[in-house]
Amino acid sequence: MSSSKFPSIIETLKPNLIIYDGFQPWVATMASSCNIHAIMFCVCSTSNLAYFYHQFLYGSSSLPSFPFSSIYLHDYEIKKLDIQPIKPRDEKAFAYIILKSFEQSHNIVLLNTCREIEGKYIDYISTIGKKELIPIGPLICEVTIGEEEDWGTIQSWLDKKDQLSCVYVSFGSESFLSKQEIEEIAKGLELSKVNFIWTIKFPKGVNTTIEEMVPQGFLESTKWKGMVIEGWVPQSQILNHSSIGGFVTHCGWNSMLESMSFGIPIIAMPMNHDQPLNSRLVEELGIGVEILRGENGEIMKEEVAKGIKRVVEDKTRKQVNLKAMELSEKIKLKGEKAIDEGVKKEIEGKYIDYVSTIGNKELIPIGPLIREAIIGEEEDWGTIQSWLDKKDQLSCVYVSFGSESFLSKQEIEEIAKGLELSKVNFIWTIKFPKGVKTTIEEMVPQGFLESTKGKGMVIEGWAPQSLILNHSSIGGFITHCGWNSILESMSFGIPIIAMPINHDQPLNSRLVEELGIGVEILRGENGKIMKEEVAKGIRKVVEEKTRKQVSLKAIQLSEKRKLKGEKAIDEGVKKLLKLLC
Repeated sequence: MSSSKFPSIIETLKPNLIIYDGFQPWVATMASSCNIHAIMFCVCSTSNLAYFYHQFLYGSSSLPSFPFSSIYLHDYEIKKLDIQPIKPRDEKAFAYIILKSFEQSHNIVLLNTCREIEGKYIDYISTIGKKELIPIGPLICEVTIGEEEDWGTIQSWLDKKDQLSCVYVSFGSESFLSKQEIEEIAKGLELSKVNFIWTIKFPKGVNTTIEEMVPQGFLESTKWKGMVIEGWVPQSQILNHSSIGGFVTHCGWNSMLESMSFGIPIIAMPMNHDQPLNSRLVEELGIGVEILRGENGEIMKEEVAKGIKRVVEDKTRKQVNLKAMELSEKIKLKGEKAIDEGVKKEIEGKYIDYVSTIGNKELIPIGPLIREAIIGEEEDWGTIQSWLDKKDQLSCVYVSFGSESFLSKQEIEEIAKGLELSKVNFIWTIKFPKGVKTTIEEMVPQGFLESTKGKGMVIEGWAPQSLILNHSSIGGFITHCGWNSILESMSFGIPIIAMPINHDQPLNSRLVEELGIGVEILRGENGKIMKEEVAKGIRKVVEEKTRKQVSLKAIQLSEKRKLKGEKAIDEGVKKLLKLLC
């Protein structure tokens, strides 16, 4: 949106409140001239905001010094960014723009973060800035399978690699590397001997090719270990793939949030703007390592290789993987708490408090957001509903493993045999990977569909999960424990029969048992699904003595969540009304 068109938009819409991007401080100026309150949405990390606001208030040489020693700038970064001390009239500088937006925000600042990531910085800037800081993140693009035509090719390549054996290399859409930098990174990747997928972007109007920019012979020598792509790729889908064990990134805040949300360790190679301080945050949180540079900030192939190997191969791997997964789980769990408690600060607590203090704004977390069940949204719902209506209350289990977890023929057969052994009613949705030509009849045991036709319904593809879980006949949910599926199950008070596959799911499954809202289906020594354990898990939730206990726990959690959610909305509305009145 251009500033020239903005006054006419305000005149047409007549808003009471405007929320603006931190890189558009002119919005707040125009809103103020129209007597409209404007609130900043900070798109960079709160640690950056806290650091720069501290410099703005106190300067670089005077006391007090910035209280968090792990957040700092190298000499070459200070020289390159020209940000210390901050020049009060340097209106094009990154730091100046963000600070001007912060200063103009009316009492409150919204943050794309949470207390688990940046809590102390939130507290600090809240104190010295005298604003309330409200974390509402992390807000990231949802993984959408098939959104890109090229995803099939990328997925096929990744599927052939071992779990956690690859690094994804990307420097965002606005950081462009020189030929020398590209060559050093290429040599570093080759030296590391680690599988990689690397996306390279060139500035608009620059006529060159990947072949011209990488070292001669690089593409040939790495063709079995690497995939190099020019232009945009579906980053969320790549990071969500089980073969990805590390992310070589410029540390743009959105890329960091995606990596943290998926539990992927970061190999940091910051370029400019907020990225150097974001990189220090990575090391402070213990979720990755920073690639060291030369005295003048030059990229060195040996350090690139060393950084990659530390995350993907060396002893550091276990530590950073664990930290990354723990943070990923905290983000998800605290996201649920955030919606329960409304405007409480959750993921980046220290940074929220810090920037709220020094910036004198309020920051408010609002996640997680769960899609409501919408009656009639699917043409097939009538058929499913009719089938469920004929079953007794709480007598059925719903079986689904999400949109990205695909089972082998052997696994499908064991689950089918387990369902048959349990003698419990079921509705089972089975999905196959894109491009795989097969049918349900070919994948389930011979005679299964015939022998269970009175007790079971098997559907290929997508089904309206919220509507199914909300039906009175559903007494249990066999799930891979994807976080959204768990949230839906908890919201509807449905006990969970956990069968985790990968990513965050095993830990989610442990959480289910800790909360007492379900059971986990035991597996064999090598993770094999066993029909007897499938049947046992189902019966524990739907038929046996355990049923009463887990059903009660699930319903209690559902009610607790709804009550707190309503209270949160009330509190949020009150704060906005107070602001507007």
